[in-house]
Amino acid sequence: MFDPEGAENAKNAAIKRISKNTCPKWFAAAFDAAVVAALAYPEFTTDHIWACMDDDIRYRVHDRRAMVSVTKALESAGYAAYVGEKRSSLKVCHKRLKGLYQSLIHSDVVA
Repeated sequence: MFDPEGAENAKNAAIKRISKNTCPKWFAAAFDAAVVAALAYPEFTTDHIWACMDDDIRYRVHDRRAMVSVTKALESAGYAAYVGEKRSSLKVCHKRLKGLYQSLIHSDVVA
C-alpha cells in the first residue's frame, strides 16, 4: 500500500542527504545562477537555472536533485516563491513536472 506520509519523509530525507553531500563551490555557483534566473524571468523553473550556469561547473554535481536545495535557499532568501508546477522542457527530464517559481526580484514584480 502507498504511504503518502512515508513517501514524503523519504523524499525529504533524500533531499537533506543530497544537500549535505553537495560541493559548496557547485552550490554557490548554482545559487548565483538561480539569482540570475530570478532577475531575468518573472516565472522560472530549474530548467532556467541550469541554463544560467556556466558549462564548466554545471555538470560537476553528483546528483541533479541537488538543485532542490538551491531553490529552497532562493525561497529562504526572499528571491522567489513556489507557485505551482510546470512540465520540464529538458529532454533529460522527460517532460516531468517541476516546481514553478515566481521571481520576487524581477523588474516586473518589483516595479
